Amino acid sequence: MKLRYAWLLPGLAGMIMWLYASSPALASERGDPAQTSLIQPPSVLSPADRAEIIGVFKVLFSWKEASGAEGYHFVLARDRRFKKIVYEDRRTPGTSCTVDNLDYGTYFFKISSVAADGSEGPFSEALTFVVVPPPPAKAP
Repeated sequence: MKLRYAWLLPGLAGMIMWLYASSPALASERGDPAQTSLIQPPSVLSPADRAEIIGVFKVLFSWKEASGAEGYHFVLARDRRFKKIVYEDRRTPGTSCTVDNLDYGTYFFKISSVAADGSEGPFSEALTFVVVPPPPAKAP
């Protein structure tokens, strides 16, 4: 691992501690580790975790704006490990995204915040929903 930033900090009882960061996202501009903060993931508004979406093949995803975010990285997959990605947008500009042509079944999604410099924060918790067929029409 190639280290790019290091700080020498006073420790307890005269001990010396080193704090290392391997990326600019982990290091503040002034070199002060106390000022270091990662951009946080947005709070998801919809769909709710474990939502059941009935007979709809077009789903609207929305989230609250995250402080410091210039855009968002949205990922939708058919599996919880995100190996079977159905849709991905690495630079969604707003706080919503619509995905069309979804088949019936279970889906998983996650969102991260992207700063103006392109650095990306951690993903939100992976949420799940299921698209199910509408109930059969009642006979007259």
